[in-house]
Parts: sequence; structure tokens; C-alpha cells
Amino acid sequence: MTEKNIADREKYPVYDIVVIGGGVAGCEAAIEAARMGMRTALVEKSQIGGVCLNSGCIPSKSYLAYAHQMDCVSKCFQEGGFANPQDMRLWLRSGFLQARERKNRVVDSLREGMAAQLKHAKVDIIYGYATYAQEKGWIEVRINIDTVFCKNLVLATGSKTVTGYLPGIEEEIQNGFVCTNAQLFDLEEIPKSLVIIGGGVSGVEMADCFASFGSNITILEKRTDILFGFDRDLAHAARKSLEAKGIKIWTGVAIEAVSEGTVFYTDSEGNEKDIACSKVYLSSGREPERSIFQDLDIERACFPGPYKTKQNNIVVIGDACGSAMLAHKAIEDARRAAAYFHSGKAEEGRYVIPKAIYLSPECAQVGIMESADIDKGRCRMQKVSMNYSGRYVADHGGMDNTGFVKMIFDTKRRLIGAAISSAYACELISIFQILVQEGKTADDILTYCFPHPTEGEAIRACVKQYLANEQQELCGYKKDV
Repeated sequence: MTEKNIADREKYPVYDIVVIGGGVAGCEAAIEAARMGMRTALVEKSQIGGVCLNSGCIPSKSYLAYAHQMDCVSKCFQEGGFANPQDMRLWLRSGFLQARERKNRVVDSLREGMAAQLKHAKVDIIYGYATYAQEKGWIEVRINIDTVFCKNLVLATGSKTVTGYLPGIEEEIQNGFVCTNAQLFDLEEIPKSLVIIGGGVSGVEMADCFASFGSNITILEKRTDILFGFDRDLAHAARKSLEAKGIKIWTGVAIEAVSEGTVFYTDSEGNEKDIACSKVYLSSGREPERSIFQDLDIERACFPGPYKTKQNNIVVIGDACGSAMLAHKAIEDARRAAAYFHSGKAEEGRYVIPKAIYLSPECAQVGIMESADIDKGRCRMQKVSMNYSGRYVADHGGMDNTGFVKMIFDTKRRLIGAAISSAYACELISIFQILVQEGKTADDILTYCFPHPTEGEAIRACVKQYLANEQQELCGYKKDV
């Protein structure tokens, strides 16, 4: 360390940890580090909360909650014969504006709450664009014209929408025809027609949402089905729900260009086609934001978990890792990163990551699902209808049989995976996440008491059916529910 560096450290603030990126991962890492007694600073170039809070998870759920409430009211009016088409269109437009205002209130409230948590933990928040340099164990972090020094650095720089694969797409984003998630949630009026490029979680959720507000929706997906990586029964249930709302879904397509109000694509049979629309939502994937450390060598410390670097005092967490871009995974990365710098040891042990889709009905899964091990008899699957739940039947008037619970057990009867489609699937999946992570068996689950009447009772029913069929159904895929 040069004399100049030593003088700089005496002149500028020195921290145990600096976190670059104020999204959910960065905030969690900063709060946890401060809680463990380390002097901590958080650097954020824009707004606390990152994509998840400001233009991702939270805005989308706020819109979806309002849209699903409107679906229920609309259905009641239509079944009662009180719905005038013109009145419905005016009502939907008014509802969209109210949903936007509601979203803004929700985001502002949660952002203020997150800032309050950071302040309570005595984390110093520094706003600005950060760069860093390292020399002899110390890290110099420059934020605009300010400088701080730290012993350890957490890079939580998040992710960004993939745009580079389409020619001219940046220009169309600039002129407002193409929306990323940030622009979509700030639209001031309902698009008459909306083409969604990408049939992943965000794509199908926004299709469901804007269809409720009255938009004509088309999903264009390059793979053979929507929701790649999800259980095939969940993907089928989601597609059935979307198509019931009039949403068009074209799979196996290749997007060629987006220009002047039109999307040009090649369909699954190789035919060149185009579709005119009011807006395009670009939901074809995200990539790590690594602009400030693109030359840094990173390697997996554990999976899931933070990525370490060749410098032991720098770790990468959250979406910036490039794997499992989910806020709850990022939060777990953050916890482990703070513990690593506090103890000097990387935490061992895996954890399972649940995945959720906030449609109506909701879909969620965790652990091993469609596995070759099932076909080889090393795992066993059981699936039952949600109609085993009196709550589910009551909620749907006995007129719905699409919901289900699906569980995968190994040969020792341990639960290793589960999927569920129901009104509250995204809440119930937390039960399955604990059961899978703790290695609970079918016999263990039968000892638990589920309140009546709840959808959770279908979990117990599924286990009972599995044990009853254990000798008869050793492998394969059971279709009858």
C-alpha cells in the first residue's frame, strides 16, 4: 500500500463492507452485515429496491391483484345480466388508471419501508454510480466525486432486459412502441392490442393482467411451449387459463424484426408472418448487469448461493450471478455473503428454490419435478385434484376441476418435489419448500394437522393417496386425478 493510499484511507470513510446495488439482494446483504456488527455502506445509482420493487415483482403483483379483482366483479355482473358492453369498456379504462395509482402507492410505501430498515440498521446509503479498484487487500470505491475504502465488497448489480438480439429494438424502445418492464408499468392508457415477446413468467403474468383490462393479447414464444423449466402440468394449466381469457399463444416462432407498429416473425412451420399492434412488451429474458466488473473472474462458491472471486474479499450475489434470477434466491445469497464476511467461512449446504406464477389460478413448484428418475422407477409421483379441499370446492361452486396437487417422492418416501395449481398456490408452496428442504417423508407429513376447510388439506389427501397406491404405482406418469 503506497503512502498516498494510506493517506487516502485516513482522509476518507473506511467500511468493513460496501455493497454496490440497492436492490433486494444488496439491501439484505447490507442489513445483515450491519446486524452482525460490521460498518456497512450501500451504494445505489437510482432508487432503493432495484428492479424487483420499482419495476418488477411488486408492480406486477399490484396490477395483477387489481386485475383479478376486476375479473371477479366483471363475472358477477355478466352472470347477473347487468353488464352493458360500453359501460364495461369505460369501467375497465377507469380501473386501469386506478390500478396504476395503486401501484405507485404500493411501491412508494415499500421503498420507504426498505429505506427505514437500512437506517435502523445504521447502514450508510450513498447515491451515485460506483466503480472500484483494489490494491493490497483494500478496496477503493468511487461514487461520482466521492470515495470510500472498504475491506470487503459485495456486488449486487442486478440484471437487465435482453435487447441486443433484435435489430432496431433499442430505437423502438426509445420511441415508446416497445416496452420493457419499466415502461409497461407506467403506461397511461390500456393498449388496444399488446404483443408479448416471450412466454416466461413475466410474459404470461402480464398477458393475464392486460387481458383483464381489455387488451387483445398475443404471446409469441420461441420454444415449443410457454413457461420453459416449469412442470408440464403447470404449464398446461397456465396455458388453458390464458386461452380461456381469449389470449392467443403462438409457440415455436422466431422474431425477425419489430418496426413501425408491427412485429415480424416466422412461425413454427417456417412461414413468414406479421402482426400489427398498439404496443409490444419485450419479455424474452434478462441478463446479468456486470458493466462495472465485466473483467472480474468469478466462480461459483456454492449453488444456490453467492459467487466468489479470485479475490476473497469480493463476492457477487443475486441476479448478477446469472442463475435463478429470483428475488428470494437473491435474498438467500445476501444472507450467506454477509455470514461469509463475518465468519470467514463459506456456508455449506444446499437450499431449494421455489418458483411461483401469479396467474388465476396461481401455479407454483419446488424441487425435482419432471425427472428421468421417475421413468426409471427411482422416484414415484402422485397427483390429486384440488377438489379434495372443501375450501376449493366452496370457492368455485363445485364447477372447477382444474386445480391439482402433485408430489414426487424418492424410494425412501422422502418428498423431493411438488407442484400445485390453485387459488393460493403461491402461498402453499412455502409449505412444500420446507418439507423438501428438511427431507420430510410421506409418513412425517401425515402427522401434521391441516386446518379445515383450507386448500392445504389437499396436501394430506395427496400423501394418503400416494401411500395407498405405493405398491400398485411404482413409476410413470399418472393422468387420472
